[in-house]
Amino acid sequence: ITQALTLDPDSAEAHATLGLSLTRVGKNAEAEPSLRRAVALNPNYASAQQWLGVCLLLLAHMDEALGHLKLATELDPLSPTIWLNYGLGLSNAGRQIEGIIAFDRALTLQPSFQLALAGKSSALVELGRFPEAVALVRSRPSGAGRAEEDNQLFVFARAGLKAEAEALLAQTSAPAIRGLLALGRTDEALSRLSRRNSAAARSGYLWDPIYDSVRNDPRWVKYMAETGQTEAHARAQAWRAAHPPEKPTAK
Repeated sequence: ITQALTLDPDSAEAHATLGLSLTRVGKNAEAEPSLRRAVALNPNYASAQQWLGVCLLLLAHMDEALGHLKLATELDPLSPTIWLNYGLGLSNAGRQIEGIIAFDRALTLQPSFQLALAGKSSALVELGRFPEAVALVRSRPSGAGRAEEDNQLFVFARAGLKAEAEALLAQTSAPAIRGLLALGRTDEALSRLSRRNSAAARSGYLWDPIYDSVRNDPRWVKYMAETGQTEAHARAQAWRAAHPPEKPTAK
C-alpha cells in the first residue's frame, strides 16, 4: 500500500485499503484519516464509505457512522456485505426493526450469509422475539461452523433454553464471549478477552447490551485501556444513554 501511495498519492483505493488494514488490527484512530481521504477523493466509492462507517462505529461516532453506511447501500445496493454492516450499525444503535430489514436485504442477495443470519437472530432476541430467533438458528444445519454454533449458543441462552445452550457449550473448546455472558459465566467470558478479537467483536464490545453487566468490572476496564478503547467506550455509553433502544415486543 505504501508503494501504491508513493506512485499515486491520490489513489482512493490505496487510501481505503490502508484504512481497512489499520481497522482490522485495531488502529481505528489511525485508520480514520485514510478512509476520510478515500471518500474525499471518490465519494461514490461504496466500499470506502462502508469501511469509514465501520471505523466510525469502532470510534463510537454513531450518527456519522450510520450516514456513511446508509450511503454505501445507496451506492452499491447489490452488496450483501454492505447491507450486513448497515444492519449491524442499526442494531448497535438499538434500531432493531430497521436492522432486520437490512439483514433481510443481505439474505435476499445471499441466502446462506451466516453473518446476516446471526445479525438478524440477535436483533430478534433484543426485540424479545425469542421463538422467531430460535426458529431461525434451528433452520441452519448442525456442524455449519463455529460462528453459527456461537450464535446458536447465544440465542438459546437468551431464549431461556439453558440445557441446549449448555450442550452446545460442551461441544466447543473456544466459546464466544457473548454466549458465555448470556449463560451467566462472567469469569469465563472475561478470561477470553483478547487483542486478537475481530473488528466486529470490538464493535459489539462498545454497543451490544449483552456486555452491560461487565462494563464496570475492573478486568473489562483494563482491557478497554490496553486496547485503546477507553474513550470510544465512554462515548458509546453516553450515546446509548441518550438514545434508548426500541422496546422488546415479544411475539
